Amino acid sequence: MTISTDSIEEAEERIKGYIKKTEILRGGVLNDLCGCNVHLKLENFQKTGSFKLRGAANRLLSLSTDEKEKGIITPSTGNHGLAVAYIASLLNLKCTVVLPKNAKRSKIDAIKRYNIKCELFGDTYDDAFQRAGELRKVNDLIMINSFEDEGIIAGSGTLAKEVVDELGNVNTILVPVGSGNLLASTIVALKDRNIKVVGVEPEGAASMLASMKNGRPTTISRLDTIADGLVAKHPGIKPFNIIKESLKKEDIVTVSDNEIVSTLLLLLERKKILVEPSGAAGLAALLYHKVPVKEDDNVAVLITGGNIELSDLAYIIEKRASSEGRRAAISLVVKDTPQIVQNIMDILGKYGLILEYVYADRYTRVAPIGSCELRINVIATQRDSIEKSVKELRDQGYKVTISY
Repeated sequence: MTISTDSIEEAEERIKGYIKKTEILRGGVLNDLCGCNVHLKLENFQKTGSFKLRGAANRLLSLSTDEKEKGIITPSTGNHGLAVAYIASLLNLKCTVVLPKNAKRSKIDAIKRYNIKCELFGDTYDDAFQRAGELRKVNDLIMINSFEDEGIIAGSGTLAKEVVDELGNVNTILVPVGSGNLLASTIVALKDRNIKVVGVEPEGAASMLASMKNGRPTTISRLDTIADGLVAKHPGIKPFNIIKESLKKEDIVTVSDNEIVSTLLLLLERKKILVEPSGAAGLAALLYHKVPVKEDDNVAVLITGGNIELSDLAYIIEKRASSEGRRAAISLVVKDTPQIVQNIMDILGKYGLILEYVYADRYTRVAPIGSCELRINVIATQRDSIEKSVKELRDQGYKVTISY
């Protein structure tokens, strides 16, 4: 199969009954924040929670009878494996998904719910890929390679096609980048249209940018990002060859984890939309002005997934509260009497602080006989409530230590 607009159109027809046409959300407040007309393509509402279903459906529905009888195996960090597992279960295919041991538990559990064999191996995608290759040879399985498979790439291209078919007039489209699969497919899908395509990577996993600068697929030595779905030590060779023919290195931009997290929380707070960090990367580039746009530009942003671990979401929210001064740890050494402890609680309550944790340590070295170290974690509904309460405590003579 050659990746072309024809193969993308064929994929669109092939997968029609297996995916959903996801909503495009118009900007509202995002238009003001980004300085253009924003259109969010919400693949976080796709079946299995990400755009990966498009490529997986196209590839598995294209399997020959002999390939189906052999069974399939695929390496993944999560979303691709989940998509393959879902389609394999519908087609009654024998399927194995190999993931690194640090893959998100929610994605592992979701894959297993489809009664698919799931093996954990190594610490990175490359480790999982190597293990999948070994199992393929031993068991004579068909490898489904999300980095290089043309069927996967063509299926992914239906996403950009769907966007422009609905919107019509699009000036720029922002695409999160891991292996480069989605970016390459977007370039092919839009090659006859005058639309600027921009790839967005996390700063801590910018292998595509390194490759564009070097003019060849480049392996980076360190991966460090919250966007686990965009973690790739190197881009796929086929996607990179497509990308380098159409884009310049300036068309690949990076965003920090802080920018990704702030964007994720903005979508949750203002739009009531939950996305995973990888899915927020494209909008982060727009919000933090990494991409030049004009006020009347129509900018499409691919929100690629929403499979976030609940523990990660809780951590993100708590970190945000701390950075905004709405969550803090207070420590003070006081006389160990009920009256003094009650007085401190009254002051904190006066400013509407929520007590998350309270502990009186009577045995610490910092507290003399008859005293205790009172450790209190608080959450504030108003940004300045903690500062006001600490000031009053200090005005009453308490020596307070505070950390956010």
